[in-house]
Amino acid sequence: IKISDNQLERLNQAKNAASQKGIKDSLVLLDDLAFIVNVPNNTVVTAVDRQEGTSKIFTNIDGAVIA
Repeated sequence: IKISDNQLERLNQAKNAASQKGIKDSLVLLDDLAFIVNVPNNTVVTAVDRQEGTSKIFTNIDGAVIA
């Protein structure tokens, strides 16, 4: 998945917002992309194009951010 500099900045802002709320594993919805982010490790665990994703179910998250 390719993302623009602007999308990367928005993803980082969403991660920071999740961190401020104490979220450890967040679903971040960004345009037509979905990311599972491990906030303490600053790591994208999963990246999915929402139109190509086979499953619309995300597990093992404790929060979500729409960026």
